[in-house]
Amino acid sequence: MDQEKTKLIEHLRELRNIESLRTCGTEAAERYKKNHTYRFGRTINICKKLVPDIKTRVLDIGVSQLTILLKQYYGNVTTLGYPIAEDGGGQRTKEVMTLSSSHIIYDLNNAEHFENWPDIKEKFDLIVFAETVEHLKIAPEYALTFLRLMLTEKGIILVTTPNAVTIMKRLILLLKGKNPYERIRMFSENPGHYREYTMREMMDIGKRSGLEVVHEEFVNMYKAASVTQSFLKRLHPSFRDTIVVAYQRRKDMHPSD
Repeated sequence: MDQEKTKLIEHLRELRNIESLRTCGTEAAERYKKNHTYRFGRTINICKKLVPDIKTRVLDIGVSQLTILLKQYYGNVTTLGYPIAEDGGGQRTKEVMTLSSSHIIYDLNNAEHFENWPDIKEKFDLIVFAETVEHLKIAPEYALTFLRLMLTEKGIILVTTPNAVTIMKRLILLLKGKNPYERIRMFSENPGHYREYTMREMMDIGKRSGLEVVHEEFVNMYKAASVTQSFLKRLHPSFRDTIVVAYQRRKDMHPSD
């Protein structure tokens, strides 16, 4: 390997390590917990409202502080995602990494290879797909259709995801001329947001995945940084920061209806 190539590779490796520390280090984990505690509380309350039975069989996509809250209420909680010891997400607090739970190892980014879907026999009454769909680098239809297989007849897939057209993003784009979305990260083990969606898009994606919407709302999952932001986010439901959609299985699979 020539000297120039060696230097370039070392440079890229250093950039990746810096980003890994910034997004996955101890400080990042504690910052993540602090910034998302309010969201976790709101999400578990939505789960309780839609599916109040404490005997509900739950599948949580990813492992985080939300998993702990789900286990405290429902008890019977399985998780799905990367191997826990290898998960590069910012949610890796000590409590999460030592959480004892049934875990299915599967990367939903592989769902586009539907011929190789794992054969998971267990069915779930509630699948919590919170703040995850925006991290997928594949079309969400692949992941949602795969998850549909694991739903009981009247089970619910609950999706929460950032609102692509929240008021703050509109203002940043129009008034400041800045990109409201983060750049693709160099540390792919903890990817940022590849794509954010609108409510209309999430409803259409559900339909194309053989699902029907049984609940939809805009909520504010994150505390506003100022009184002005708080006021703006409350002006109209579509200005709020998060989309919440709950799906159930459709009996037919005709996305063109």
